[in-house]
Parts: sequence; C-alpha cells; structure tokens
Amino acid sequence: MSGEPAPAAGKLGAILRASLGAHLKTHRVPAEQERILRALLQCGTGELGYTEYECRLCGAVDLVPRGCGNRHCPRCQGRLARAWLERQQADLLDTPYFHTVFTLPHALLPLCVARPVELYRLLFDAAAQTLLRLGRERLGGTVGVSMVLHTWGQLLNLHPHVHAIVTGGALDAAGRWHPGKRRGYLFPVGVMSAIFRGKFLEGLTALKEKGAVPAPPGGWPKLWRTLGKTPWNVYCKRPFAGPEQVLSYLANYTHRVAISERRIVAFDEAARTVTFRWRDYAHGSASKFQTLPVDEFLRRFRRHLL
Repeated sequence: MSGEPAPAAGKLGAILRASLGAHLKTHRVPAEQERILRALLQCGTGELGYTEYECRLCGAVDLVPRGCGNRHCPRCQGRLARAWLERQQADLLDTPYFHTVFTLPHALLPLCVARPVELYRLLFDAAAQTLLRLGRERLGGTVGVSMVLHTWGQLLNLHPHVHAIVTGGALDAAGRWHPGKRRGYLFPVGVMSAIFRGKFLEGLTALKEKGAVPAPPGGWPKLWRTLGKTPWNVYCKRPFAGPEQVLSYLANYTHRVAISERRIVAFDEAARTVTFRWRDYAHGSASKFQTLPVDEFLRRFRRHLL
C-alpha cells in the first residue's frame, strides 16, 4: 500500500468500542483477554469516572476522564514507562554497555501460542544463563543484565524475542571489576547462539518430559529436526550513543504491547478495516502502511496480551 492514508477518526479505544462486540460473537476470546479489552475500550470515555481539577487562582473546574490504568493500554502507561526509565538510568554503571537480542525460531511459535508462560519464561532463562555463563568464562565474574520481552513484529505478527542491556565487564566474588578485554566487543555471536540454543532445548526437553507443553504440530521428532537445522538468531552490538539510547527505546515497550497510538493512522468503521504504519527493516527501515480487516487486527493484538 502506498501513499499517506487519511487521518484516523479514532485510536485503539475507538476501534474496540466499534468492533469488540461483533468480534466476541465470532471468535473464542479467553475471559482474561476480554477483561483487558473491555478496560481499554472504556479508557478516557468517562465510564470509569472523572478526576476533578480546580484552579486555585480563579476557581475554574475541569473534569478529566479517568484512564483504565491497564498495563496493555497505549494511552495510560507513559508515566510508568518514564519511571521505569529513570530507575534503570539510576542503576547504570560507569562501564560500556552492549545491546543484545535473543530471538526464538519460528518453528517454536505454535508452542508459544499454546503455552506462553512456560515458553517465555524459558526464553528469559536461556538468554540470561547464556550471558551469565559467558561472563564467568570470558570475563571472570558476573555481568549485569536488564531484559525486556517483546512478542511482536512490526506487522503485529508473533515474533518472540528478548532485548538485553549487558555490562561490558563483570564483578567477581571478591568485589573486583573485570572490564571487557576489547573495546566494542562483548562475546562471539556464534558462541552466544550455540549456548542459547542448547540451554533453550534443554529446558524445552524438561518441559516436555513433565507434560507442561503439548506436542507440536507434526510431532516432537519433526520439531527437533527443524530446530537442529534452524539458525538461532542472536544480535549483539555496543550502542553507538551509549546505554541511555537503548534504555529509552525499551522504555517505549515496558508498559504496553504490540502497537502505539501514533502507529494507527486510519479506522474505516464502514469497511471494517484498520490501517497502521510499520517499518520494513528488511529494506532500509522504509515506512509503509498495512491495512487489515478489523477482526484480523484484533486477533493479532490479542495474541500479545500477557
């Protein structure tokens, strides 16, 4: 799709108010997801009450509709995201930091849909243990790590990965600091990928043996073969502008999911379509537009509710 679409008549709340009822009639929506969506559609409408502000000088009164405060709401979480950013910045050490990303292969997506709690916890554990192990082996101590989960891609597709901010040095048991051996370099990406893969598959095997995850489509032997041949993508780069740049980026995602209000550019209630902006990182980060039927938009959005 090319060209700038017409401005949106509403944002996420407007889409939900116009479309959620029909969506619930035609889709099986878990009760917890429905509760979240109903909170989002009430946000800022006055249905949740108002906050009254009175000017001390002139006595003028202003009533402001209350927000829903839900962790998934793109309107409500700016204050909490800024507070998270300030806490993280206060904890930064006087050392270089590296930005790393650990991404799950697409063959694991059915299991992520079926058992998100177990799979995303394992994703965190495998990524963290990879960094901690390499910190011990290569730097002689414990590295510092802050991690944030993203489950989505630019098209609201399922794309589970964790971002990590990692210290370029480690602290040993005696309290001595061991800086990285080379400027601008943390650990070999190939080694990180291999360890990450091994730790994740070890954990997945344990979940399988406990019966904590269902059999994947095609069965376990097919999944093991696929995962053995699939690259396990790990990204590692020292932030050009320092750790503050990456923390600011991650702060945009710590208290909301999937899509921001500013990316929704058009909602056609008559045609039942939603148009949003996305970046095509495979082609130079070009800004493009995607139009989806509203039911498909809501289905994709629901997939990322935690």
